[in-house]
Amino acid sequence: MTDQAAKATMLKAADYRLVNLARGERLTIRNTHGAHGVGGFIWRAANTSERLNVADTMKIQGSTAIGRGSALFSDMGRMLAVMAEDSCGHHDMLVGGSTRASAAAASGRGNWRPNARDHMRSAAAKLGLKRADLGSCIVFFAAVSVGDDGTIRYEANRIRPGTHVCLEALENVHVVLSNTVHPLAEAQGLEPCEVELIVSSAPASAYQERDAFPTVEQRRAFDNKEMA
Repeated sequence: MTDQAAKATMLKAADYRLVNLARGERLTIRNTHGAHGVGGFIWRAANTSERLNVADTMKIQGSTAIGRGSALFSDMGRMLAVMAEDSCGHHDMLVGGSTRASAAAASGRGNWRPNARDHMRSAAAKLGLKRADLGSCIVFFAAVSVGDDGTIRYEANRIRPGTHVCLEALENVHVVLSNTVHPLAEAQGLEPCEVELIVSSAPASAYQERDAFPTVEQRRAFDNKEMA
């Protein structure tokens, strides 16, 4: 990586982090120990009522899968960020992050445990936002498959240590990351482990230009981001 002024920190297991990114900055998540899920959600800094919309991210790009070159869309049809790098290849937008109910069930005793939903709410509160300002999150490093009967299964063997994803901001954004395992991994008794976060100021990137995006729908969304 040739990025300038990179700053690396560790995000502890079962903890969360709110990261502010300026347009063109990158946030790299290194899955050093093979964590089974890091939940992510995004708000547009200029107008925090505009936020990540997972359903539109799938619909506009015609796929439930995301990887290198996939854009993350807001509920107003604007590109918020792009996945500039991805060496994992497994991320979930169907199930969403863990909740109080899923975490309590996984504990086996009904006890409260850190979970993605509560982390997202805490991050929203720091921005002066409320529960209504949240939506479903993306879970990075989470391998799910859908069977012929519609059953969603978690495939733990597909997640390997040492992979990473890199998000490049296409707007000034607030990003919250919850280092809690995917709900279906949680049900298998898997536990979170620390991941490394690197925020960097990247050199000029092709993703800051509309020609980097091949589809008409992506380019239309790119044009939307130039609007107030």
